[in-house]
Amino acid sequence: MKLTQYGSNSILIQLKEVIDPEVNETVSWLNSKLEMMPEIVYTIPAYNSVTAVFNPGKISFDVLKNRIKSWESKEKKNTISSKEQRSFRIPVCYEEKFAPDMEEVCSYTSLTSEQIISLHTSTPFKVYMIGFIPGFPYLGKLPDQLRCKRKENPRKQVPQGAVGLAGSQTGIYPAQAPGGWQLIGNSPVPPLNLAEQNPFLFRMGDTVRFYPISASEHSTIATGFSKGQITEKEFYE
Repeated sequence: MKLTQYGSNSILIQLKEVIDPEVNETVSWLNSKLEMMPEIVYTIPAYNSVTAVFNPGKISFDVLKNRIKSWESKEKKNTISSKEQRSFRIPVCYEEKFAPDMEEVCSYTSLTSEQIISLHTSTPFKVYMIGFIPGFPYLGKLPDQLRCKRKENPRKQVPQGAVGLAGSQTGIYPAQAPGGWQLIGNSPVPPLNLAEQNPFLFRMGDTVRFYPISASEHSTIATGFSKGQITEKEFYE
C-alpha cells in the first residue's frame, strides 16, 4: 500500500495496480473506514486506489497517513458489509437499433451476436467503481472472449442507457455523453435519478446480471420509469 500526498488536503492510497476482486474489496474497506472519519470531506474510490480529501484544520497529512498505516497492520480487512452488498438483474435490449457496434464487436471477437449476448447475459459482473461521469458503473470482468478495444474515434454523443464494452469491462451510460465504448445494447433502467436523495442506482461492490428483452419491452419499462410506475427496486435480485 503506497500513500501519497496530493496538494495540501488529499491523500492517495494506491494498492496493487490490477483489476482484481480482492484488491477492490480492500479499496471498499478502506473507503468505508475513511468515510466514518469526521476529518474526511469526501473520498474517491477506484479499481485499486482511493483518494481522500481531508480537512487540514482538523487533521494533518502525517497523522492521517499514520492512522491508515495502523489499520493495515492492526486490523483484519473485512469485505463489503452485507448492508452494502446488493444484486441486480438489469434488462438490456440487444436489437440492432440499440447495438450500433455489434457488428464491429463480432468482427473483433470472431463471435456471432448470439454468442456475444449469451456471454454478456450469463456473466455476473461486479461494480468495481463509479465514474467517468456521475453514476457510470464500471463492471467487470468480461469473459476473455468479449474483450475488445475502445473505438478509435469516440462518439460525441452516446445515448442514456447505452450498454458498452471496453477492454475487460462493461458499463451503462447513465446520461447522454461523449464516449468510445463499443455499444451492444441499451437498458431502460436509469443508473442515475436526480430526483432521488441518493441519485446513483449502483454502488461499489454490487453485483449486476443482465438479461435480454425486446424493443417493445424496453419501451414499456422506460415508460414505466418516466411515469413513476416502475422503480429500481423491481430489479433487485
